[in-house]
Amino acid sequence: MKGMSMKCLLLLAGLAYSLMAAAPANLFTNGGFEGSYADGGADFGWPFELNSDSGAQATRVIDSMTGTAKEGKSFCRINVTAVSKQNNWHVQMKDPAWAAKKDSVYHFSIWARSDSTRTATISVYGDASSIYTWRASATMNLTTEWQQFHQIFTADVEGTNKINFALVCGSQIGVYDFDAAMLITSPPPDTNNIYQNGSFEVDGAGWNLWVKTDSSSTGAATMGFPTAGAKSGEKFCRVDVTSKPESAFEVQLQDPSWKCQKCFTYTFRAWAKADSARAISIEAQAGSTREYAGLTSMEFPLSTEWQACSLSYTSIDLAGTDSLSFSIFCGASTGKYDFDFISLIGVFDTTCDTVHVHPVIGNPVKSARQYAIHVAPEHLHCTMADAMITPFKVDIFSVQGRILSTHAIFTAGRSFDLPRPPSGMWIVRVGSKRSNVVIVP
Repeated sequence: MKGMSMKCLLLLAGLAYSLMAAAPANLFTNGGFEGSYADGGADFGWPFELNSDSGAQATRVIDSMTGTAKEGKSFCRINVTAVSKQNNWHVQMKDPAWAAKKDSVYHFSIWARSDSTRTATISVYGDASSIYTWRASATMNLTTEWQQFHQIFTADVEGTNKINFALVCGSQIGVYDFDAAMLITSPPPDTNNIYQNGSFEVDGAGWNLWVKTDSSSTGAATMGFPTAGAKSGEKFCRVDVTSKPESAFEVQLQDPSWKCQKCFTYTFRAWAKADSARAISIEAQAGSTREYAGLTSMEFPLSTEWQACSLSYTSIDLAGTDSLSFSIFCGASTGKYDFDFISLIGVFDTTCDTVHVHPVIGNPVKSARQYAIHVAPEHLHCTMADAMITPFKVDIFSVQGRILSTHAIFTAGRSFDLPRPPSGMWIVRVGSKRSNVVIVP
């Protein structure tokens, strides 16, 4: 540094110190798998779970001799010699214990490789009801070279071991290597976007590509993150459907886990394109307590140019984490589907109201169907006490008895949406004339 003044050197040293001090700390005490642990052991800190009763067989060792670690001297190797016929999570390794803070955003990253091209997943477990509750997954497309993979999750519980990031390796026989794992607290986003990784700058962190895989399924798809031609930032998400399923919903790009609030209108917006003229559908879905019922959906034709697609839904009575989600259905045809700059914005709806439904006098109670109709600015959301046999008919009348509209409902489940009639009072009849008749103010 000939010719550089002492003042300049001190300034650079101070800047370097500030950058190092600002770097978030790794919450894992042994993310590099360093040390001599023949069988893992208590000091290893990464619990290894093998359900051998299911038929799965695997071993785990620390390799410190081959000299092929990503960082340091050691890495973790899991050798799967037999897989379960039921679930891939019958072979998994969970992260060391760490203390979650509610509403904090956690960024998990790890370097991984395999002895051949295969997949594994980064899964997130734990909520207020159970530490074993599955919350989210991100697919790792492994090769023989070290690659870094990511997962992002916002904690909705607090405490040590309440949330775990797990490496799930039980899908395929083979060798899986892991090294340089990190867990850091991410800063909150600069915008109102609920999604932390809507531009896929950290690959598929928080997102999940779900492909139906039972014996009746014919679909196959992979998820990648190209670096050329993004709509926003450096990367985007590409879903490559290589085998068409029977139904479009059998290949889904599912959004990250997030907390829904009552009476909020959520607008999902995505930029999308395809390798030729194709179509996708975006659907708002209820959570597990309502059997993942479809709430509203819209189809979007795509071209080879980026275009915006958006769908809105008012939550009304839905609340809580994973009670509402948005999915993109990509199974309409084989081909490449690209997505970028995906956002979810929630705005409180001051006009949101709930109307309780009562049988009209004279309607036999034994034939009355109990349900509620929720009035939103642009639609009526009907929630049934029990599921109707589809299809069924819904009529909306004026109080004078004039039919305003008639609808055929083909959606299975206990809820459906109707267009909202003009201001005033309406009578809604669900199903046959023996069904409950209600007046909605």
